[in-house]
Amino acid sequence: MALDLAMERIRVDVNARSWLGYENGDWFSNSPRPRGPAYIPLGLDATYVPLLERYKRSDVPSVRYTAEFESARLTGQPDMQLWLNALSERPPFDLMARVLIGPYATGQIKSEARQLGQAERDQLVAAAMKPQPVEPRLLPPQLPRRENIAQMQAGTRFAVVDVRLDGRGYSMLFERRGERWVYLFSLNSFIA
Repeated sequence: MALDLAMERIRVDVNARSWLGYENGDWFSNSPRPRGPAYIPLGLDATYVPLLERYKRSDVPSVRYTAEFESARLTGQPDMQLWLNALSERPPFDLMARVLIGPYATGQIKSEARQLGQAERDQLVAAAMKPQPVEPRLLPPQLPRRENIAQMQAGTRFAVVDVRLDGRGYSMLFERRGERWVYLFSLNSFIA
């Protein structure tokens, strides 16, 4: 019942998802609890996964995406097609997608790392210089030239291209779709 109440709050205000996991009332009780910078409330755990299933079928995007997000976070198995589609959704759903897709894709790249042939390297360089984005608003503010591309890594499905521009840089994430690489979003930015 407490989870129902939490999801009702999320239905009305998607920002209420930050309180998910505190619906048992412990957060507001007067019982002694640890304090200080090391205290991190527990939130949801794996026992919630079956309880989230019914919310994953909700017609309300805030409830459905929250349930999918928490389930993916707890199981490590995101519904990748749902989250790739969510990149085109309005905030905060696109951000939730990036939070899940980034680590999943980089994990797959590391576990499936392979040497790129010259033709595939050239294809990734071309994709970075003139990206075909799933969502244009996720394009980096400054696209690279050939000389800005520092390195690239690829698995069978995803690839990352590191770009360096004037002492700073960012990593571009791509997904293989058929014979081409489609730009998803920038994973991170850094100062070189």
